[in-house]
Amino acid sequence: MNICIISDDYPYQDRMVFVFVQQLVEAMVDEGVKVDVIAAQSLTRSLIRGVKLMPKKQRYTTNKGNEYLVFRPFALSFGNGNKILYRLAKSFNQSRIERCLNAINPQIVYGHFWHNAM
Repeated sequence: MNICIISDDYPYQDRMVFVFVQQLVEAMVDEGVKVDVIAAQSLTRSLIRGVKLMPKKQRYTTNKGNEYLVFRPFALSFGNGNKILYRLAKSFNQSRIERCLNAINPQIVYGHFWHNAM
């Protein structure tokens, strides 16, 4: 079975965010399930706030030595204030995630939180 989990974020080096998603992923991987993660990263946040961009594709290893991939396509984030920019960002972000999904070709897609399911 091949599952893809789409999440808002995922731990990276000293950025310990969404650790509960990582624990879920690693428990499934250790049970023999092939899991890939898509956690988009904001280009806007990087340019405006100076947040360091992460690798677009990275191999992780569980404590038991099992490997899985995390994909971090670029995304745009403008907030909800400007409807035109919001729609542009939504369309761009959706196309980046769809590109990853097509490359992974999972049997099951799990969107962590409702907006990732959309």
